[in-house]
Amino acid sequence: MPSARSLLSKIYHLKSGFTLIELLVVISIIAILISAAMVSFSVAQTKGRDGKRKADLKGIQQALEQYYQANGHYPVTSGGKMQCNTTTDTTTVTSWGGTFICGGTTYMKPVPKDPAFDPSSNKDYYYDSAGSNSYKLSATVENKNDSENTDNPNYSLNPTLPCDPTVNGRTYCVINP
Repeated sequence: MPSARSLLSKIYHLKSGFTLIELLVVISIIAILISAAMVSFSVAQTKGRDGKRKADLKGIQQALEQYYQANGHYPVTSGGKMQCNTTTDTTTVTSWGGTFICGGTTYMKPVPKDPAFDPSSNKDYYYDSAGSNSYKLSATVENKNDSENTDNPNYSLNPTLPCDPTVNGRTYCVINP
């Protein structure tokens, strides 16, 4: 005697598996979820790199303050990098990623460089000083919505973040405290 299933399948033509429409719906849902995850991941990476840039500049600031305490002035600028200006050393230029050492004193090792380092597109840090009592460190942040980014429509120039992107193309700046 035939089973109930075989009888029903003959009567109703029951088939196992999914229809093409069902498969397309499932694939579409998976594609949408993957797209949303990739966008979230990309935003998180951008914010992470920007956070590292800001932390790097704070660390460089501390090294510059040590230099200032020892020498009474900040290093001079050489192509956007720090150049020693001490009685025993006036030629050493510190490269991003190198060691900040002047007159035999190490102030920072290594000096951080931008997480997306590419000097041809302003993806590096920039130091500006006449070797006096002030300096400006700048970087290019990627998040256009960052309140400290000069590309943000709500950005307003203030004394603690005097960044002018027309000077060197960077969009985030810090100055000596």
